[in-house]
Parts: sequence; C-alpha cells; structure tokens
Amino acid sequence: MQKKYAACFVVLAIVLIATAAFAGSVKGWGQQEKGFAGKNAQLKGEPFVVPDGVVGTISSVNCDGNGFWVQGAMQRNFVPASTAQGVQLKAGKYYVYPNLQQGQNTASVTIIVSW
Repeated sequence: MQKKYAACFVVLAIVLIATAAFAGSVKGWGQQEKGFAGKNAQLKGEPFVVPDGVVGTISSVNCDGNGFWVQGAMQRNFVPASTAQGVQLKAGKYYVYPNLQQGQNTASVTIIVSW
C-alpha cells in the first residue's frame, strides 16, 4: 500500500513541476507620438513572444490612449482597451501600440500576457 501512495506522490510531483515549468508571463509595451510638419509620427515598442506550445491570455492592460492594437501573429484593435482583458493569443511574436485620442500628442500601452 505504501508503494502505491509513493507512486501516486511521484506522479503528482512530476505533474506539478511540469505545470510550473510552463507557467509564465510576458510584458508588452508600445508608445505612439503624433507627427507634425517636419516630423513624422513615431511608433515605439519592443516585441514580446508567446512561446510555442502555450496559449497566452491578456491578464492586465494599462493604456492612456483611445484603446490599442496588437499586431503580429494576430492583428486586432481593442477600443476601449479594457475589452482586451481575457483575450487569448496563440504562440508567436507580437507588438502593441496605442491609438491616440483626439488632441493627444503621445499615448502608451502596457499589457501582461500570462500562460
């Protein structure tokens, strides 16, 4: 009987370790600056990656613009930004950029994607 419990414990430990190994998150951010005569508009940001073998879920959004868009393995616009909460992203490389509000010169967005 003790061998049976020991075997169950080992299997459970392996499952927990494997689950922890795949758990993770990544931050994506982007910024847009309005252009004017003599200066083009600028998009700034760094790519983030949802690794192969997992599906990411947007778990946090902070945006001071009029929503934002995601481009990469999926292209989608989120207005308002809060509508992105809970959206799933398949494995791939992504960028996020904010939409400017009327009269706004700069805007930024930060998201957290968890898996």
